[in-house]
Amino acid sequence: MPWVDASKCSGCGICVPKCPVDAIAMNSENVAVIDNAKCTYCGICFDVCPLQAIRPNSENPAMRGQGMGRGLGGGGGLGRGQGYGRGLGGGRGGR
Repeated sequence: MPWVDASKCSGCGICVPKCPVDAIAMNSENVAVIDNAKCTYCGICFDVCPLQAIRPNSENPAMRGQGMGRGLGGGGGLGRGQGYGRGLGGGRGGR
């Protein structure tokens, strides 16, 4: 899901009318915000933003470590207490 880097957004609003599903609006600080419930991830906003303030989710610092993008974080990955080779078999079987 796209997100807006507020430090780069100039508030020009070019992205607002270009969004085909009206998922982008300007907030009270004149920064674009994306309604992810409406967004269809078409990518038009990436192309029309002159300052590249609209970024892909993989670059969102707020999502790091939450299991989003690239399969990292969030627990449940290899080496996170899944029991691989630990205590399996309970000492039985003569290995």
